Amino acid sequence: MRLLESITEAFVAESREILGENLVGIYLHGSAVMGCFNEKKSDIDLLVVVDGELPDEGKKRYLDMVVRLNGDAPEKGIEMSIVRKDVCRPFVYPTPFELHFSVSHLEWYRENPADYIAKMIEIAGGAYPFCDVVEKEGTAAISMEEFYAAAADADYLIYNASIDEELDSMEELTAKDEVLKDMKAVKEGNVFCTDKEFYQATDLVSEMIADIHIMLTEGDEDEMTFLYRVEE
Repeated sequence: MRLLESITEAFVAESREILGENLVGIYLHGSAVMGCFNEKKSDIDLLVVVDGELPDEGKKRYLDMVVRLNGDAPEKGIEMSIVRKDVCRPFVYPTPFELHFSVSHLEWYRENPADYIAKMIEIAGGAYPFCDVVEKEGTAAISMEEFYAAAADADYLIYNASIDEELDSMEELTAKDEVLKDMKAVKEGNVFCTDKEFYQATDLVSEMIADIHIMLTEGDEDEMTFLYRVEE
């Protein structure tokens, strides 16, 4: 139990430092409070309640902290969600979260790199339009027509540079297929590209989540680590 105590004590102390007055409470739940915690089989379940939204930099800093502490946690790791107080009383279901972390996030890339971006989008608060067509191994062999049908009205488009070269311009993207010019994200200039370094930095999960959150919330793009906006 000493490991559980040391992890939770550090988690509480660093949460107080990062969240400050925005922190309402931190709640340990699951096996740790039911008397059946096993370091070899159990994860550490934590619920963090905050008074209001977290700024982008705060989310990035918080996830960095969780990922670091997770390195010292039991094999099953930490599972953590941050929710706002106003969705707790009255209780809102499904409950929207400000942030969520699970040790499975660190395994996605190793087990299924083609599915990595989709998972990051979901954690950052977005929705991935190809869930129904992605195969079990994480790849999706679809035609351009199928792609357009699913993503034509998407607010944002992320181009995965690991499967090709990085994009220098929107013209370079639309040269790949004329149908791309009619997509909402392309028309509105909301196309982003991953750089080549992303898939070489799987230990920096929080950085990519923060990048996508900045994209979705129109935050400061200068703070992005792996994503950049494709210029006209």
